Amino acid sequence: MKTEELEIGGRKYRLRISIEPRESSKASIGAKQINIRIPAALSREEQFREKMRLKKWVAEKLKE
Repeated sequence: MKTEELEIGGRKYRLRISIEPRESSKASIGAKQINIRIPAALSREEQFREKMRLKKWVAEKLKE
C-alpha cells in the first residue's frame, strides 16, 4: 500500500494505492481519502497505466 497526495483545483486529497489480488481496477472517493485498487497480476507498466487512468477519472469526478 502506497500513500500519495493528489492536488485538484487547489485542494489536496490523500490518495491510497493498493496493489492486491483482484480481477479488476477500482477507484473510490471517500470522505477522508481516495482509494485506488489495482490487480497484482498486471505488469508494472500496466499497473502504472491503470493508476494514471484512475487518477484522471478521480480528477474529473471531483471537478464536477
